[in-house]
Order: sequence, then C-alpha cells, then structure tokens
Amino acid sequence: MFADLIKRVKGAITGLVLKYVARASVAIPFVIALGFALAAISVLVVQRFGDVFGYWMMAASLALVGVIATIAVAIKEQKEENKKG
Repeated sequence: MFADLIKRVKGAITGLVLKYVARASVAIPFVIALGFALAAISVLVVQRFGDVFGYWMMAASLALVGVIATIAVAIKEQKEENKKG
C-alpha cells in the first residue's frame, strides 16, 4: 500500500525536477548572451566616459535594474497574497 504511494511520490518529484532542469537548460544560453551584452555595453561606456566614471555608471545602472526588479517582485507577491486572502 505504502510502496505504491512512495513510487507515485518519487515519480512526481522526478518529473518536477526534470521539468525545472529542462527550463534551466533553456535559460543558460540567454544568461551567457546577457553576460556578453553587459561586457560590450561596459566597454562602450568606458570608452566614451573613461574608466572610473564608466564603471560607476555601469554599477549604478545594474543596481537600478536590481531595485526595479525587487519592486516588481514585491508588487507581484502582494497581488498574489491579495488574491489568496
């Protein structure tokens, strides 16, 4: 009785893990491409504005993107909580 239940749970977990591994493997080339794009943008900014200011601009830009992403995730979670409760 419990053996069949354990097999079903293992199968479900394995399927879930494989689904997320497949999704991650699709995302890897895009993450690498994003890294190269950031490197190219960094070179352009440094050539245009100089080393120190260019890298400060890149750092500030990436921090701004992080803040915007954090706010977006917080808003999404807030909406999901409001739907549930």
